[in-house]
Amino acid sequence: MNKNQQYQNTILRILVDSPQITVKKIAEKIGLSEKTTRLQLDYLNEYLNQNSIGCIERIPGKGVKLTLEKTINGKFLHLTVQDSSLNAHILPQILEKLLKSKPIMYITQKSLATELYVSLPTLRKAIAEARIWLKENNLEIETIKNKGMRVIGNEVSVRFAIRNLIVQDQERPVVQKLCKFVPGLSIDKCRSIIKFAEEKWKIQFSSESLDRILIMLCLSLYRKKLSDHLQFTIIEGIERFNEYNFAETIYQIAEEQGYDPVSSNDKRILAYEILLSSKLVWLDDSEDKKDIDELTVLDQFVSKLIFTVSDVLKEDLSKDQMLIEDLKEHLRSAIFRIKYGSADQTLIGKQLKQEFNKVYLSVWSTSQLFEEYFDIQISENEVSYIVLYIESALMRKKNKSNLFYTTNQSRSASHYVAELLKLNIPEINEIRIVRSSLPTVKKGESTIHVADHDTGFSNIIKISKIPDNKDFLEIRKALRHGQMPLTQSKFSKSIQSLFAPNLFFMNEESISKELLLKKMTNKLAEEGYVSQDYFSTLWKREQETSTCVGNKTAIPHGAMKEVNEPKIAVCTLKTKMQWSKDEEVQLIFLLAAKMNTKVNIDKTKTFYSDLIRITENEEIFEKLINSQDGVKAYRFLFS
Repeated sequence: MNKNQQYQNTILRILVDSPQITVKKIAEKIGLSEKTTRLQLDYLNEYLNQNSIGCIERIPGKGVKLTLEKTINGKFLHLTVQDSSLNAHILPQILEKLLKSKPIMYITQKSLATELYVSLPTLRKAIAEARIWLKENNLEIETIKNKGMRVIGNEVSVRFAIRNLIVQDQERPVVQKLCKFVPGLSIDKCRSIIKFAEEKWKIQFSSESLDRILIMLCLSLYRKKLSDHLQFTIIEGIERFNEYNFAETIYQIAEEQGYDPVSSNDKRILAYEILLSSKLVWLDDSEDKKDIDELTVLDQFVSKLIFTVSDVLKEDLSKDQMLIEDLKEHLRSAIFRIKYGSADQTLIGKQLKQEFNKVYLSVWSTSQLFEEYFDIQISENEVSYIVLYIESALMRKKNKSNLFYTTNQSRSASHYVAELLKLNIPEINEIRIVRSSLPTVKKGESTIHVADHDTGFSNIIKISKIPDNKDFLEIRKALRHGQMPLTQSKFSKSIQSLFAPNLFFMNEESISKELLLKKMTNKLAEEGYVSQDYFSTLWKREQETSTCVGNKTAIPHGAMKEVNEPKIAVCTLKTKMQWSKDEEVQLIFLLAAKMNTKVNIDKTKTFYSDLIRITENEEIFEKLINSQDGVKAYRFLFS
């Protein structure tokens, strides 16, 4: 049976049970528009006339009614099709009834059969198919004698099942289908919230992606109480992704428009949907239900990118953990913006092409990977950012640190520890096992010292007899922070994603503090990192108190609620500027902080910690102040 026949058979049953009914009510019952329903009534009327069964009378202002030939018994009347063919038509209706019911409510098969105008045998066949569909969505039908049936499963699965059901129905508009699951909620208002968030971030979703995000937003606002009480996990560490920050922006706007605050679980669910919608993770609907272990596409992509670059350069960078983590951190944000944001117009690529031509070409060779994995075309400037990460990795490879391991263990035990350190810290070039507390270091040699016992020297890192992850982390920190006798300390690699070469303003004139800060915040707003209102909150703070922190350095910052994505803009001045009545400044870090997750809190803490070392080190301070170029200054801070 085709769909037209299914609809006509259902309409026939409705007409038999209803002496008189409006077209609007029939349309609501079968889920079609009134125009389409009238068309189906015409087809049905023609069938009834041709087969001498009867006709459908139209009563002006009242509706329609079925008039049968005297020899026809309406109770047994049906079109020349079998009830089982109706399954495809009534399955979505059964799922809709079950999914929109409250968890404590049961539905009887008899009442459902009556409501859908089908026989009990037909309904039971369709319920069997519904069980299969729900199982594929991590849900089950529970049946209790004398009570009825209901859907059981966690709230996440219910929401994604509702989303899948709505998305799979291509015949009706999303709003028409969604309103049945969120009665009383303004879907148009929710759509405007998402559009407002898009404007703030300067991005635009496709209509399909927008619909999926709209569904999940509406469900979270309508089903809020359920998410408050149910426990579930969704994407461990999703707070690292830009999608989580975007989800927060959406709910922040929703609160401003009168909706109640939602739980962190609701934010994670919406962030997850945005991830799927933006295809940062390449999954289709049938795979959405899989465990978080499936969400490793970004890891796979980074590995493939590094492999491709290594192959072109004939330099193996695959074991550089710093590079892997740096690229993952950068691409989480970059891919989101490439997919839905406006193109970065800052032309830093030309300079890098000349300076690092070979590396630039190696990264450009991965452009097809971006299309393959994320369906995006990488811009010249995004290539340039990746070039900087690759160049840093090549520098590390050329200048690997030697490690002195001071121990009083046996020869075999100390050799085992040395191999363990090599295996877990590939940034180390060579490990020298020594018995004296402080070995002699050759001039110009980059070294780090560890010991498995107290030596009395503060510059030696104490490790366990058998090093563990905590020890590896401490040694990596020392390497990242440059805590080696002959290396200067600058910013940690863990906060590199807070900076971008196009946010460096070098050698600016010291004319007006207000104009300078406006120029910096305008650039942040232009890139979608902060809202247009960010400057007003920043300037209000400046008027109330000085943000100079000493050492000719200032850290101006505005309200966190106006920050979309955490970023830091850097500015150096040709000459000192009067920052407040008694303070002068020549170095400015405009901090657009977002303390919404542990990841962002840790980054902000690390920034402040690193800044102390930088401002107190006159050599680093002077080199940064005297730098004439933003790209070079960026490289200097993270090399």
